[in-house]
Amino acid sequence: MNENIESKVERIKKLLNELVEKGELDYALEVIDKCENVIKNDIEIISMKGIIYYAKNEIEKAEEIFKKGLLVDFTYADFYYNLGCVYELKEEYEKAAKFFARALEFATGKETIDIGKKLNNILCKISTPLNDEIKIAFFVKPGLDSFLNDIILGLMDEYFVRKITVTDFKQIDEGMQWADICWFEWCDELVIYGSRHELAREKKIICRLHRYEAFTNYIFQVEWENVDKVIFVASHILNIVNSKLGGKIREKSIIIPNGINLQKYNFRDRKKGFNIAYVGYLNYRKSPNMLLQIIGKLTQIDKRYRLFIAGEFQDEENMTYFEYLIKEMGLNDYVIFEGWQKDINTWLEDKDYILSCSIFEGHPVGIMEGMAKGIKPVIHNFVGARDIYSKEWLWNSINEAVSMIIEEKYNSIEYRRFVENNYGYDKQLNEIIKVISEVNVVGVPSFIANKLQNSIKTTDEEIKKYYNNFSSYLKRDRERENPRHLYIKNRLKELIKPYYSVLDCGCGIGIISEYIKNMGVKEIIGIDISHENINYACETIKDVIFLEGDIVEINLNKKFDVILMIDVLEHIPLEKYPQLFCNLKRHLKESGYVYMSIPTFEYNEFIRTYRPELLQIIDNSISMEMMVELCKYAKLKILFYNTYGIDVPFQYNEYIIISEPQYEQLWSNLIPQF
Repeated sequence: MNENIESKVERIKKLLNELVEKGELDYALEVIDKCENVIKNDIEIISMKGIIYYAKNEIEKAEEIFKKGLLVDFTYADFYYNLGCVYELKEEYEKAAKFFARALEFATGKETIDIGKKLNNILCKISTPLNDEIKIAFFVKPGLDSFLNDIILGLMDEYFVRKITVTDFKQIDEGMQWADICWFEWCDELVIYGSRHELAREKKIICRLHRYEAFTNYIFQVEWENVDKVIFVASHILNIVNSKLGGKIREKSIIIPNGINLQKYNFRDRKKGFNIAYVGYLNYRKSPNMLLQIIGKLTQIDKRYRLFIAGEFQDEENMTYFEYLIKEMGLNDYVIFEGWQKDINTWLEDKDYILSCSIFEGHPVGIMEGMAKGIKPVIHNFVGARDIYSKEWLWNSINEAVSMIIEEKYNSIEYRRFVENNYGYDKQLNEIIKVISEVNVVGVPSFIANKLQNSIKTTDEEIKKYYNNFSSYLKRDRERENPRHLYIKNRLKELIKPYYSVLDCGCGIGIISEYIKNMGVKEIIGIDISHENINYACETIKDVIFLEGDIVEINLNKKFDVILMIDVLEHIPLEKYPQLFCNLKRHLKESGYVYMSIPTFEYNEFIRTYRPELLQIIDNSISMEMMVELCKYAKLKILFYNTYGIDVPFQYNEYIIISEPQYEQLWSNLIPQF
């Protein structure tokens, strides 16, 4: 930035301060909007914009701006501090404390004292100390973060994240030193360097592999034994890379497609029209010549057809041919170049079709952006396309593409719903959080590794089918007073307060959930893997939220005072226990607890020997030692343990489980304060 520009920026900042002091907030925003296109990514102006929205009491907008500011500069303490103030105003004190603590890491001078005071005030409003946060560094080259920013924003509340735009390998040195988990957004020089780093074996490393990397030499240069998880955006890319590498990374590979944030794309129910959109670069892989063949045939049918292009050429040779062919085919009036679009949602608003002619893709976002708006996709049948899209949207020949455009069939709701059901942003984020949870823990507990060697794995579909059929048995408990339920209800009377929020995992047909609801709790949610159980619960019980889902994997994006698992743990596949306990911790408030009741190890083994017909599809025998190891794995602690009986004195174990920080706080209360 030269001296003239610097002085101009300073004058603008001075003007903005004066406008804010005078209370002319709307005029100040106008000034910012006008100068943002010229003065890009100035952190002080971004911060000021967020503060103005905060002053206008547009809190959600302020929060969005401060978070996006952290994508520009993760070391700017004001962004963290301002977000702490946002969450304090929203009375989300645990989040506020996190962001004030993060602000302290980057603050200097007197501001550290002010932030420290603010943090201490907030800590007085929460019942437990802050956990040590998981730190995640995202490494990416300049200009290659378009798939990454939404992921970072989605993880920002849960984890301490930093986006590091790498221009010098020293940034990787510093970032890996800071982070617990190192995320490399592409399989390129950055992950090659990171996987060979002296810290590589100490840190958890995730690499996301898109498309082009599969056809480079990069994949052979990575030290894959130091990479903990490889995320592929599509199955055909995974298969190509694993084939080239002899399958050596298949066990650590997972498919998580790109996610579309549907809130960014306005949907409307559309009809067939004449405006065709193409989004992206124009190069040989994108087959731009087919674009011209298609629009050429369409204009012969109806002169109202137009091809709009949002993108640019990547080589002069291709551009020269394309321009020549447009002139030769007489298409100058029918092909409109509009360049890269900052606001693709607005640009697509008057388009009727989203056209792709690519011969190869990973998991293309542009097509799904159009579908999210209700625009009909017309997609060349590239390698892997059948695994991503419905075959009715795929074409093999120019004539097929033209037929798809001129036909009457057009269903906007179907296109939007397809993206929502398969490639929604929330679904992508939940899968990523699961990966982070898996790589962040120290190895699988030994008792699981030992038992799995000789175990027979039961599929999720077999389990769901079993418990759908088991629903009729559970309904009998509505016709009789189950003595097990009587004991549990009496115990819950002691444990649950009216202002609690409760998550009932494996709720069955909702008998315990209904009892808790009648205790007057603030919120009760029941989750079960069986749709038969959930449907019955929804039909018979009011004012309780029942959700069908797997408690090992589900992410509700909220935390609870109490999580219940009553006669559930023993029926979950053994190999899922580590992930389950991590997921319980994720949903547990820092002051909350998990209540579990399970058969004793001895009682279950007795049934296995003498009454095997009473066993369910999965019925693990769980010892106290197992529970201790699982809690240690997920950074939980057993606060209370008891054995009780219904038919015999030693039939069931019950546990109250809390987080490690809460457990440590209980002990620290015994230490004399001087």
